[in-house]
Amino acid sequence: MDAKESLKILLDDWNKTIQLKSHVCFYGGSFNPWHDGHSTCLGLAKNFYKINQLDVDIVITIDNNPWKEQNLTDAGKLDLYKRVKSESKHSLIYPGFLLENEPNPTFDWVLSFQKETSKDVDLLIGFDNFEK
Repeated sequence: MDAKESLKILLDDWNKTIQLKSHVCFYGGSFNPWHDGHSTCLGLAKNFYKINQLDVDIVITIDNNPWKEQNLTDAGKLDLYKRVKSESKHSLIYPGFLLENEPNPTFDWVLSFQKETSKDVDLLIGFDNFEK
C-alpha cells in the first residue's frame, strides 16, 4: 500500500470513529519538524483545561502553511503524521489536510467548522505565529 492510500485510510478511520466533544481546541500548524516548543504548547493547553475542569478535545491539525514552503511527498506526510502522533501523546490528530497540496490557512476552515457543528471552538497557536 502506498503512502497516499495509507493517508486515505487514516482519514476514513477518523471519519468513522471520532466523535468530538462539545468543546474542541484546534492546534494547527505545519509541525515540520515537531519540536519541544510544540510539545510545550500542547502541554500548557492540557494543563489549562485540566486546572479549569474543562472537558475539551485537543485536535492537532497538520496543515499546509501558506507562509512556508513545504514540498513533502505523500510518504513524507505519512512520516510526519507518525512522528507527530508519537510525540503528541494522547492527542487527536486530524489527517484530512495531509491529503491536500494547497496552502490551507486555519482561519479559512475553523469558523466554518464552528458554524456547521455548533461546538465551542478554541484555537491554540504557537508563538512563531506572531513573528513578523
